[in-house]
Amino acid sequence: MTKRWHAVKTSLPQTECELAMHLLHELGCNGAVEEPEANENWVRLTAYFDASGRGRDSLQRRIKSTFAPFPLLANARFEIVTSALDDWSHGWKQWFRPFAIVPGITVTPSWENYSPSKKESVITLDPGMAFGTGLHPTTKLCARTIWKTVQKGAASLLDVGTGSGLLALVGRKLGIERIVAVETDTDARSVAQENLATNDADDIRIADSLTQVTGEFDMVVANIQLNTLVHLSGELIGHTSKDGRLVLSGITPDQEADIRPAFPLHLADIEHEGDWSLLTFINKD
Repeated sequence: MTKRWHAVKTSLPQTECELAMHLLHELGCNGAVEEPEANENWVRLTAYFDASGRGRDSLQRRIKSTFAPFPLLANARFEIVTSALDDWSHGWKQWFRPFAIVPGITVTPSWENYSPSKKESVITLDPGMAFGTGLHPTTKLCARTIWKTVQKGAASLLDVGTGSGLLALVGRKLGIERIVAVETDTDARSVAQENLATNDADDIRIADSLTQVTGEFDMVVANIQLNTLVHLSGELIGHTSKDGRLVLSGITPDQEADIRPAFPLHLADIEHEGDWSLLTFINKD
């Protein structure tokens, strides 16, 4: 049976796009495409949801209810179109082009014929239905933090919520040999395994839950939603080695105060990209 998806289309003020994308991902969005409008202060946003067992009317009510507390989103109008999966899988690719994710590493989609310079390392990526092209601010924040932490001597990485496998691949390109990834979504796990194989990194194991992971890591990166971060706090701390870095993203600045009590570690740094936050803790115990 052909898998189907709902494409939710809306126009939003540019300033509210990141917040809207965050809220949509919390509702289960599998991916989103942002396009410019004729008015440069507005954008056209198309978000994709698995249509299995989810009606259009129900989805629209949930989105409206989630957007309601935010004045600039509360009156947004939606058009929802239901189509076959292959339409989404190919149609969005026009928006994904090669880009530098950290110094010396370029991410290029698998369908691009990209010629790197001699000093570049290349990650060839096909995100499929996984969340993780590297274009989202939280992914950029995490990638930069991995790059900086490697400069300080980190030699192992646990990537929780790996999505397309991109952050694990950034770690490998930076020279980290011991890497474990975690991904609970079956479709995303398949995408990540294919991307690891494409980049000669299929020795990186992808667990389907943190309970399958053993040992401690110099760096634990979790780019997931607030509620999940709080729920997993004990396990995330437990896998962070003494003096290791625990890197948390997928949250907004107004959620920083909510996450702090769950992580009683030394807060070393807070960074922002657009409407998103990244917190770096050091495990000094």
